[in-house]
Amino acid sequence: MPAVIKHQLALALRLADAADGREVENNVSFWVDGKEQLPRRKANGYFIFTDPDLLLGDYSLEVRARGYIPVCRRVRLEAPGVSPPDLRLELTPAPDPGTAALYHSLTGRLPELTGIDAVAATGGACQVKSYDPRRRRLTVFNPHRQEFERALYALVLTDETRYIPFAVTGRAGETLIIDRPLTLKNAVNLPLAPVVAGVTGPEGDYILRMRKTAAGGRWIVRCRWREADKFTLVDFNKPAAWDQDEFLRAVQQE
Repeated sequence: MPAVIKHQLALALRLADAADGREVENNVSFWVDGKEQLPRRKANGYFIFTDPDLLLGDYSLEVRARGYIPVCRRVRLEAPGVSPPDLRLELTPAPDPGTAALYHSLTGRLPELTGIDAVAATGGACQVKSYDPRRRRLTVFNPHRQEFERALYALVLTDETRYIPFAVTGRAGETLIIDRPLTLKNAVNLPLAPVVAGVTGPEGDYILRMRKTAAGGRWIVRCRWREADKFTLVDFNKPAAWDQDEFLRAVQQE
């Protein structure tokens, strides 16, 4: 009787472009605790690790893709094969003179900065129809049939120049199940937008790249600085928006 070898799913990893959400599937390599791994490639940007590759434990996972800044994350597998993690990583396009015209970019250094991301100041095409805080469910008006595959989305409070991020953990039609309660009294009619994640380094180095679209060049940028969230409006339609010192002054304003 031939031997039967069974493999259990340990980790489902989806890679996407942080600037626009498109799948990243080609010219990618994976390194677990410094050793290259070869997961199986699936559709829609997914890569599948099985339990011979990743057993119970805590790992350092590094992803390298051509044209993107490498990303490294800690991954903890508590029960391989039982509710395996579905991890979504969004990769920031690397600076390249050949593609510079496609992006709005913010780069620099701010000591004690530990995170940076942004949403379009106009929000997106989706709006909230209702919100159930007890069950953490958002029902949305979704005219363009978005699939909500991004790592983070946000409710955009345009009048206050800020946004409230959340992750979508499940979906039932146009009702989204989200990972956290929303800290606001009324979410109805607020626009939703995908969050564009940036990269920060241990010395406060940062890079944030947003793809230019017909929606315009106005973005709300969130910086995690000195353990607090700081929001500022950046308008790339104005020459001053390209002055990195001007951006830093706005972040550091009390």
